[in-house]
Formats: sequence, structure tokens, C-alpha cells
Amino acid sequence: MRPPAHRPAIWPALALLAAVASCAPPEPGRSGFGPTVRVCDGGGCREQPTGMVTAELGDRRATPPTDPDAYKGEDPAALRAAAAGGDARAAYLLGQVEEFGLGGRPRRPAEAAAWYDRAAEAGNPWAQFRLANLLAEGRGARRDPARATALTAQAAGAGHPLAAYNLGMMALRGQGVPRDPNEAARWLTLAAEGGVVEAQYTLGTLYLRGDGVPLRLYEGLTWMRQAAQGGYPPAQKAVGRIYMTGLDTMGQDLQEARTWLGLAAGRGDREAQRWLQEIARAEREERDYRRALALQAEQTRAMLYAVTLAAILTPPVVYYLPY
Repeated sequence: MRPPAHRPAIWPALALLAAVASCAPPEPGRSGFGPTVRVCDGGGCREQPTGMVTAELGDRRATPPTDPDAYKGEDPAALRAAAAGGDARAAYLLGQVEEFGLGGRPRRPAEAAAWYDRAAEAGNPWAQFRLANLLAEGRGARRDPARATALTAQAAGAGHPLAAYNLGMMALRGQGVPRDPNEAARWLTLAAEGGVVEAQYTLGTLYLRGDGVPLRLYEGLTWMRQAAQGGYPPAQKAVGRIYMTGLDTMGQDLQEARTWLGLAAGRGDREAQRWLQEIARAEREERDYRRALALQAEQTRAMLYAVTLAAILTPPVVYYLPY
């Protein structure tokens, strides 16, 4: 009597062959960023779109602050007559003429401080801002940090974005006012909303650290991207580095990294140039590795095919039992 014939295990080999054939290596250059990215921070975890279109932040955030009363060639004599009659705007315009030597006149910071003082007393926030800068630096007047801080606070309270940035940085560093990250974030937000790229960058770093504001990685990166799009080189470099390395639950995006680091590198930033070289080297190594894996996969398929074919062509083993 013959026992059941024994055959090699063909079907498991065929299943393995199919599995190997279907395992294509992932597309080069793709790692963590897809249409959305999972972000976990102090507010919990959620999916956020990676295409952070900063136009949604509003045109004002994308436009640098401009002086509505900038000097445009007005007659200084006429301005002087108007200022003597109590016209605060004319006094402010005269301050610009004197500070910057406009209209072919020499620069006279002391005269500028006097005219700015008149306009500042009348509540002109740009005059308050400019006078604060003169007093802080001791240009045209005796250096007066206390009054400079008070004028900066007045202008910031009136919504002046550059004064708000200065006041926010003072609060962040504890210069002239007590260090208060929460107060700093409040003023930096006002400045960032007003288009000050330095404020947008700094506010982004606060959100990335959770300093004075909740820890919100996506919001921090969005503000930093806004500053980068506004042409601020430190933001371009920082955003490029974040996309190069990934950040917490956010993966890498080397295409974005190259874009932002390229802008910083184009301005001569040596570290950004070095990081671009690192990305290029890593991508070359990854391509070489994937080519080696693909070659091994072909060898594996060939080996499994040979094994399977041999199993099919080999006649079954027959066992005979002696009597």
C-alpha cells in the first residue's frame, strides 16, 4: 500500500512571488506631506492641509505697513505756515523733511524731533513712532528711554503696526518694560496682522514653542510662511529647515524645503546653501539605495520563478514501503 504522494509546497511560493512583484518602492522625494498632514499640539490632533495658502490670511497681512502721511513733495514754507496754525499733519510732514533731508534740505534731527513732538502731542501715531525712535537712539534730542517707551505704547495702542512690533519685542526681551510673553504675543499679533514680516516670523516662533501663546505647530508654520513669502530671509531659511527635517508629527517635504532654502541661499546664506547640498546628497543616496533594492527584487523574482517552475516540472515523490 502506498502512502499519499508528497509534493513540494507550490502555492505558498506562487503567493510569495506575487507579493514580491507587487511591492514597488515608494516614489522618491515623497515622505511625510500629502494633501493633508496630521498635526498634534496643545489643541489636540487634527488633519491640516499642507498647501498653506497665505492669501487666506488677508491682503493686509501680506502688505507691508505704509505711512498714509508720507511726504510727497509738499512746499516746506506752506507746511511751516500750516503747522504754525496748529496743523498736526503739517508738523509731521515737516518732521520728515528735517529728519531725512527731503526737498534738497540738509538733515536736521533736532528740528525733526521738535516738529514730531508737536504732531505726537496731537495724537498722530506715526509722529509718536518716529519721535520714539529718535529719543531711543538719542538723535536730535537727549536720549530718553522712558518717554520713548511711552510714545511707542501710545502709537501701538492706536494700532500702529511698527510700534506694536517694537513694543512686543520689548515685552519679549524685558527691555524698558517687564518681560511678559503673553503681552509680547498680543502686540506681535497686532503687528503681524498689519503686515510686519519680522513680527510674523517672531510670532511663528512663539507658536512653535508655546511661549506666550498655545503650542500650535500649524499656526506657527503658517505665520513663518507668511513672513517667508513677504521676503524675510530668516523666515525663508527657517521654513526651509522645517520642511527639510520635518517637525514633530509633520513629515518632510523636500520640494518645499528646496524652494525656501533656495531663496535664502540666493541671498548668500551659507547655512542654507549647505543644507541644500545635504538634501541633494541624501536624494542621490536614496536613489542609489532604491536602485539596489529594485535590482534585488528582480533577483528575488527570478529566483522564486525558477523554484516554482522546478517544483511544477519535478514529478511527485513516490514512497514504497517494504513488505
